[in-house]
Amino acid sequence: MLAAFKRADSSQVFSRVWHRVDVGDGLDLVLTLGSSRKWNFLSDGTFFPVIERFGIFLQERKDPGRVFQITVAPRFPCDSATLARATPTDTLIWCVAEKSAILPAQKFVYDIRAKALVARFEFKAFTNFSVRRRDEWQMSLIGHSADRQVALSLTPPTEFAVTNVTRRAIEGLPPRVESTLDGRRFGPGRSFRLVETASDTDECSREIVVSSAGRRYRVPNKAFGSIGPNQEVGDRLWFGRAFYHGEGCGGTGDFGYFDATSHRFQMFRSPKVAPWSATAIHIAGESVWLALADHGEYGSTTGGVLMFPSPEGEPRHFNIGHCVGREFATLKEHLYLLTDCGVVHITPDGISGHIVDVTTDGRVRVVPGLP
Repeated sequence: MLAAFKRADSSQVFSRVWHRVDVGDGLDLVLTLGSSRKWNFLSDGTFFPVIERFGIFLQERKDPGRVFQITVAPRFPCDSATLARATPTDTLIWCVAEKSAILPAQKFVYDIRAKALVARFEFKAFTNFSVRRRDEWQMSLIGHSADRQVALSLTPPTEFAVTNVTRRAIEGLPPRVESTLDGRRFGPGRSFRLVETASDTDECSREIVVSSAGRRYRVPNKAFGSIGPNQEVGDRLWFGRAFYHGEGCGGTGDFGYFDATSHRFQMFRSPKVAPWSATAIHIAGESVWLALADHGEYGSTTGGVLMFPSPEGEPRHFNIGHCVGREFATLKEHLYLLTDCGVVHITPDGISGHIVDVTTDGRVRVVPGLP
């Protein structure tokens, strides 16, 4: 396979198969990456600008020596690129710049019967998905690109429809930034308030504090960080800790709750949470769901999703690709995670992802993809 890639461009002496998928008719779609310099994949399968060529090939499974070139393309302007979708009709690559800014997605459309490239183009990726409203049977979502807003309807389990696309002039599209929780009230009579505390001399020194009736309650065993995603359940405010990990700052991830009846914090720690900040939380009965990420100097890196059957139980990990989870949402018995780049449906059998795509004629649609 790689011999065919190198024949197409002899300068690509360091090459690898990036992805392989069965596309029917006894053929595999094979995506290759190459460079004239030695390089390595990152642990999550992304790559950096050292890549100089991207190849799409078809290979016969019964006769691997029969290889058909669809295209060998120059690298695209990504600081980090991840495969969003590879199907019998098209391949979509998600591009991210330094500091996690979203760059245009790169799309290749081909005809596997003709073994030919039909189109290559880029479009401004849709991201930052959130729930607009929901009723008993359907949920409405919105997402944004650098110049458009898309409205979606979701009918369980994974029936999506585009309901509206609006042109919006947005100067760039940074990752979604969570608003401050300082001053948020909760508990009986909304008499408890979150307080953001920080040192004047050390910007890393943030604490989790709750204030009520002139008293302040702090998390025991002082650890830096702030209340991140949270959910009020009865008289308890459940939350995950969030912290910046870079430029000398750091923290230890955990989760827990403040009980407005006993006026006490109860924290739960796990080595599988410790390296991460929480970006979304969902409490369902005894179970605790956490979406995780590392907020570093050059942006946020996902840690996937952990499901604890009980706060002190052993968690199950769900891989959500390279996307950072931002908000859990439920509809009927179904659980979804809205991420920076799509919507993930989570079931006991695993996960399925959907993203907003653009066709060759400019039509906006929702398709399976990511992770």
